[in-house]
Amino acid sequence: MSVSFQFRRHALETLLGGVSPLDLSRISVESMDEACGLLHNYGYDWNNEEDKKQLWSIYQKALVFLKSEMMTDEDKIPDPIGDFNQFKELPQLLMFASEKNGASLDLRRWSCALLKAMHVIVHFSHDMYSIFPDEIKKQILGPIETYLHSDPVVGSTFLRQSSQQESVKLYKFEQKPVKDFRSSIVKLLAKRKLIALNLYDNIGVRFVTWNTFDCFRVARFLMKNTLVSSLQGINDQAVNSIYPVNLFLEVMDNLRTKADDLEAAEIEALLAKKLAEHGERAEYLTKDNHFSGESFRFMKFVCRKLVRVNVNGVDHRFFYPFEVQIMTKDAYLESIQGDQAHHEYKARQKQAARRRLFGITE
Repeated sequence: MSVSFQFRRHALETLLGGVSPLDLSRISVESMDEACGLLHNYGYDWNNEEDKKQLWSIYQKALVFLKSEMMTDEDKIPDPIGDFNQFKELPQLLMFASEKNGASLDLRRWSCALLKAMHVIVHFSHDMYSIFPDEIKKQILGPIETYLHSDPVVGSTFLRQSSQQESVKLYKFEQKPVKDFRSSIVKLLAKRKLIALNLYDNIGVRFVTWNTFDCFRVARFLMKNTLVSSLQGINDQAVNSIYPVNLFLEVMDNLRTKADDLEAAEIEALLAKKLAEHGERAEYLTKDNHFSGESFRFMKFVCRKLVRVNVNGVDHRFFYPFEVQIMTKDAYLESIQGDQAHHEYKARQKQAARRRLFGITE
C-alpha cells in the first residue's frame, strides 16, 4: 500500500499554521469540479440557484469595492473577471487564482484579490447586526441616552441620574456612526488579527470630558447605573493611555481619607504630581495600532450586551459587543486635526488593506 507524501501547503498552513486565508498569494485548484467542491465545503452549493444568486451578488460587491476603494488610476482588472457581463462561471475564479492552471500572473493576482474581498464580505454580511440592526441599537444605545441631559441655560450636556445624585459635565457626546459596508471591509483587511466576528465597534459611543478625573467618573457612572458590565468586558480590547489606573486609585485613596471637596483644577494638579513623582510605576494599557498617532490619548473598552429579539413569536438571545471611548477635550481636539485627522487615519488603513489584498510584503 503506497503512502502519499504530498500535502497542499496553503491548506495546511491556514488550518494548522495560523496563516489567514487573506494572506495567501495563491491556492491549488485543478478542475471545475474541485472548484465547486471547495465552494460547497465553504458553504455554497453552485448547483443551488439561491446559493448561486448569493455568490454572484458577493462577487459584484467585491468587484465594486476593488474599483471604488482599492484601485489606482494605473490599475485594470483583467478580463474576464473584471466584467460582470463577460464572466459566466464564478468557480473559474478559484481556478484563475490557482498556481496549477497556467493563468497569467496578473489574472492570478486580481483573482486572489477578488476572492479575499469576497471572503471578508461573506463574513461581514452574516454579522448579527446585519440581521437585527434596529433592535441592537435600541437595546444598547437606548439606555445610555436616558442619562444624557442637555442644559440649554449653560449650553452643556450632562451625564446625570434623574435624581441628580451624580452629574458629569461633558464637553461632547457622540454616537459612533455605524460603519458603512466599505469602511468595515477596509478595516477587516487592514488589521491582520481581525475577523468579522471580532469587529467590535459597529456600535459605539464617545464621551469627551473636560479633564482626566472626569474620564474616570464617566466609567464609574456607566458601571454604577448598569449601562456597562465589567463582567461582560472583552479584556484584550481595553485601552487606557490617559492615566495609569494604579496611580489614579492611590490618589483617590488618599483623597477619600484626607480631603474635603476640591476644585477640578486641584484634583488635576494632584494627579499630575503623582504621575511626575511615580511615573516609573505607571501601569498604562495600550495596544499596537500603527494607524493612529502615537500621542493619541484615550480610554476604550468593549462590553457585550445580551440582546433579545422576537422572531415569529420565538424569543432569541445573543450577545453583541459595543465600544465605549472616553477622552478629554484636549485629546479630542488633537485627534481631529494634524496627523491624527480621521481622513489620514483612513488613508493609512486603505494602504494596508491594498498591500494585503495583493500580497505586497511590507
